[in-house]
Amino acid sequence: MPSGRVAGKVGVYTGNRGSQSYSGLNEEIIWISIAMSILIGILILVALCYLFHEKCKKRREMYVNT
Repeated sequence: MPSGRVAGKVGVYTGNRGSQSYSGLNEEIIWISIAMSILIGILILVALCYLFHEKCKKRREMYVNT
């Protein structure tokens, strides 16, 4: 009877019949990773909008001063 890892198996298998699988924990980590990547994307978008706003603001000030 083979023991150890099985290709394509999600979760941790300890070999004990009564032990629980950690696939729920893996699923939670996946959802947290997705949420964090969405949050990072939103923060990058806000930073780019701020930089674009400052660039346009400087350009308008340059036209007013000339």
